[in-house]
Amino acid sequence: MISLLNKLTQLPFFRKKKKALIRQYMRGFQVLKKNDELDIISVVKEDMSRTSLGITKQNTVPLIFGSAVNDPDLVMRQFLIVKILTVEFNKSVLLAVLNHKREIRHPLPKEWRNILEKHGFVVNTWYNKIRWAFFVLTYMASGWTSVLLYLWKSAGYLFTKEPLHEPYAYFQTIAGNNFPVKHTDNRQSHDIISWYSQWNGKPATVKNFAHSVTDIPKDRITENTLFMPFPYPYLHSISQIMRYMTWGILASLYSLFDVFRGKSWHALLLRESSKSNIVRLLGQKTLAKDYLLHNSNHIFRPLWTYEAEKKGSRILFYFYSTNCETFKTSAGYPLQEHTWHVMSWSNYLVWDKYQADFIRRCVGDQSNNIHIVGPIWFSTSVKKIPAIDSGRAIAVFDVQPMRDSYYCILGQSNGYNTPHIVNQLLSDVTETLLKRDFTILFKRKRNIGNLVHKKYFRLVEKLNTNKSFIAVDPELDAVRLIETSAAVISMPFTSTAILGKELGKPSVYYDPFGQIQKDDRAAHGIKVIVGKRELNQWLDEIFHVIKEDNTTMSKTS
Repeated sequence: MISLLNKLTQLPFFRKKKKALIRQYMRGFQVLKKNDELDIISVVKEDMSRTSLGITKQNTVPLIFGSAVNDPDLVMRQFLIVKILTVEFNKSVLLAVLNHKREIRHPLPKEWRNILEKHGFVVNTWYNKIRWAFFVLTYMASGWTSVLLYLWKSAGYLFTKEPLHEPYAYFQTIAGNNFPVKHTDNRQSHDIISWYSQWNGKPATVKNFAHSVTDIPKDRITENTLFMPFPYPYLHSISQIMRYMTWGILASLYSLFDVFRGKSWHALLLRESSKSNIVRLLGQKTLAKDYLLHNSNHIFRPLWTYEAEKKGSRILFYFYSTNCETFKTSAGYPLQEHTWHVMSWSNYLVWDKYQADFIRRCVGDQSNNIHIVGPIWFSTSVKKIPAIDSGRAIAVFDVQPMRDSYYCILGQSNGYNTPHIVNQLLSDVTETLLKRDFTILFKRKRNIGNLVHKKYFRLVEKLNTNKSFIAVDPELDAVRLIETSAAVISMPFTSTAILGKELGKPSVYYDPFGQIQKDDRAAHGIKVIVGKRELNQWLDEIFHVIKEDNTTMSKTS
């Protein structure tokens, strides 16, 4: 079905329509820019995320919310932010500003429609009310399907071996490049499983690591890892299955009855609740000691995590990066984008005191369990770095800009990661370093395929023709690259600058035009240098120190 839809979208009619829509999104972006409203998407999302949906303990039932029933309104807002306030919502706003009515067409609950009306949009239309009703019914049907699926799958496990009872940790939402590799030089593999294995906060009894990755590359070490399609095993006895079936019937009927009473939240959360009820029925020994979830999915805390925690599991929310904060401007700190304030995790694993402060600013009193653990490795590769003189090599890290058409729909007011700025950064750094006969080890943040901006792509291709400019594979882990380098230059405010500092390398952020505030707390205490003059001064300082250190070592030996 999906392949058929993909083929249909490649037909001339659909491709023409898609291009026309992209042009409209870009026009909407220009309208917002002209009216100085580039932050409107972030502002309305922030207002909606802080607006109560009228859900309380009195009008909810543990049958659906389970152990998350103590703060049902927050749970529902988290869920709807993830499901509704997406890129599709951004597109709806960009189209709305093109007409004088500013009419938005998007499924939203009544309370959030009212917020948009206050911001000058027309939202309380019959079309949106019908779309919202259809949205609710779709998720309720998805919940029914989920119940039936778990019953069917669990029934198939009745006559198989008991679930694993040995202590294990579960890694949620990881990929093939997050597994360990064995380097030919026997160096440490810098992936999340290796990091967790050596972390002193890991329970000593945990020797096994579970995951849901089906396509692990052959070059990965998979000892002590085991595949689990879900963060918990299937039900494994007739009594468990019967209790789950009874719950499924009652929960389905209750959610359907509530829909007719105008209460949508039980129907919307039925699918999530079907997962949490599995955990509720499982024995403690079949669950993971630790569940590790990362910051790519920071908003919605799944209902099943509340049940697992109640049974003794630890829920660990970890940051594999630090580039989360909205940049400070000359007028001060603006609105923090991406609704970080709705987080409700039990344990936060952060890199340093700056990230700990970020969490406290976001969630306040709920941030009791913040653990500063240093840089957290995430992904790695067996890709090799070319043989070079590491004493004359500088690691350079940027954030590649996306195509204008895609950038417009992100809904961000910060216009920093554009080809105008990133290309200038690369040009300045390359010109300065090559004049000094340095080798540049350049690494893009990640491979984003055809989303990359053409101007940026052409510049990198041109620079790569110089033998002293080495563009390494984006999959190569930053730690190995930094270990091979004498110093680190990063684009604000990527995590690589912090890695460089932790590894004892001179490390700075470079800003070509001086748009970054040097005292921005997002810099994590790392120096921000502006323009080629400051870059040259920094190079003079650090390599004078390095040369002095080498001379001292020679005399001592």
